Amino acid sequence: MMDTQSMISLFDAIVILYGIYCIYSAKKMIETKKPPAFLVNPGELVGARDVAGFCAEIYKPLIIFGVIAIAYGIFNIASEYIQIHYMISLASILVFLGLCIWFVRLLRVLKNKYF
Repeated sequence: MMDTQSMISLFDAIVILYGIYCIYSAKKMIETKKPPAFLVNPGELVGARDVAGFCAEIYKPLIIFGVIAIAYGIFNIASEYIQIHYMISLASILVFLGLCIWFVRLLRVLKNKYF
């Protein structure tokens, strides 16, 4: 059975992989002009007003989200091996949660605008 520290490390590894996947998906989205399914349900694409515009506008925020997710995961894994003040760890969690909220709100606004 995994202990708490191992579970946290697993979560951090998943966050890093998700950040990498976000960056990969953003690059692919710009090439294909089709948003990935984790951003837009394929059913929403039917009758969409401007899919290419959505892709262009969500590209940079998706890259930013991916980069910060990777940085957050690496920071948390590193913090297991080096002594970091708990307030810094708390701040990193709050920054990451704030980023998630910002991205979800932006995604909702852009979906309303383009779909």
